Amino acid sequence: MALLVRETRRDREAIGNPIKIDWKSSVLAGAGLVLMTVAAYWPVYSGKFVWDDDSWTTKIAGLLHDFSGLRAIWFRPTALQQYYPLAGTSFWIDYQVWGFWPLPYHVENVLLHACAAVLFWRLLKRFSVPGAWVAAAIFAVHPVMVESAGWITERKNVLSLVLFLGALLAYGRFNSFYLERDEGLPRRWGAYAAALVLFAVAMLTKTTAFALPAVILLICWWKRGRVRWREDVLATIPFFAVSVGLCAATAWLEKNHAGAKGAEWEISFPARCLIAGRVVWFYVGKLVWPANLCFIYPRWRVDTHSLLQWLYPISAVGVLIALRVARGRIGRGPITAALFFVGTLLPVLGFMNAYFMRFSFVCDHWVYLSSLGLFALAGAGVARVGEYFGSRAVIYGFAGVVLPVLALMTWRQCGTYADLETLWRDTLAVNPGAWMAHYNLGFLLQ
Repeated sequence: MALLVRETRRDREAIGNPIKIDWKSSVLAGAGLVLMTVAAYWPVYSGKFVWDDDSWTTKIAGLLHDFSGLRAIWFRPTALQQYYPLAGTSFWIDYQVWGFWPLPYHVENVLLHACAAVLFWRLLKRFSVPGAWVAAAIFAVHPVMVESAGWITERKNVLSLVLFLGALLAYGRFNSFYLERDEGLPRRWGAYAAALVLFAVAMLTKTTAFALPAVILLICWWKRGRVRWREDVLATIPFFAVSVGLCAATAWLEKNHAGAKGAEWEISFPARCLIAGRVVWFYVGKLVWPANLCFIYPRWRVDTHSLLQWLYPISAVGVLIALRVARGRIGRGPITAALFFVGTLLPVLGFMNAYFMRFSFVCDHWVYLSSLGLFALAGAGVARVGEYFGSRAVIYGFAGVVLPVLALMTWRQCGTYADLETLWRDTLAVNPGAWMAHYNLGFLLQ
């Protein structure tokens, strides 16, 4: 892992010199990501509406007909499952244009996912992270991402990530945090305003974007080794205010409107620590080896008296400590990626109540944003191995083998979202004890 995610071009020392961009290569690389994504998701375009899609389409038809419904989406917090008015607006526009024809909904989700992959690549390039395109390509065709890009109701997930990455890129123009030093550089307040607006609308799409201000400070520490109060922290206070306010609203609605309360959520703090540790390693495992993906994973039995279960949180904390201690030798990149991964997972680690925890403690779409940290690390690792052997064949070989395999797995996983019966049968094939799948399949067949 030595030297992962360090700067590869020392032209950063020439502060203020613009980064030269080969627009022809950039367009080709971006187009490659889009075409790869569109092709890998081809089976999903024939998919129908599946579970929970009706909550954003047919079940709320009364809100989608006219402007009075649009007004309710924005000004009545309980009009939708959650107060995500921008996501609701996107479905409102879809209904005005397409009605309830599923194809355009799927196409839009996939294109938004492709857009997120392109923005992720550009962001890594901006930070001079080696292997940036490889990291973005892994994200684009990784099968764990299918639940976000292939499931219509998760429009809020893919759209929120596009806005999140756009906000980060805009903030970089304001703060120049992609540089190791920014002394003497002007601050672009127009870019700051754009970043704040993009973050606010990302939060109004889905509050998984909550971590952006903390991510900004984490990036400042990664690039410069310190976080300055006046230059870095003060500028993020409005972002933190937006994050805390909308997260509080989401938590209240999740408990009192969605129904995330009762005996199933009465979990002790030690038990929640066990859940959190296992959740972290579960997602790491699925991102590294995406086998047996499932719409509803088994809900674990938590036992605070089990030493084996305590190994999950203890080992997770141990890895973070080890990366922190070793930063002088291997660089700050690995610990930054790990902190991004764990920090952005915070709301779904089990410390807070989410309605879906009634069925399972984990969900593929919950790791959508967080996966970027590990994918960046993977891309940088491949590039560093290529540098070590002095050959780009390592990178080409990795991309030529791994990306087609992931794309084929994504193609296959897309079939899960073909229709309701397929969704429940595929779920039961992996998790025969999923009571909700049994109930819904039986209801459907009846």
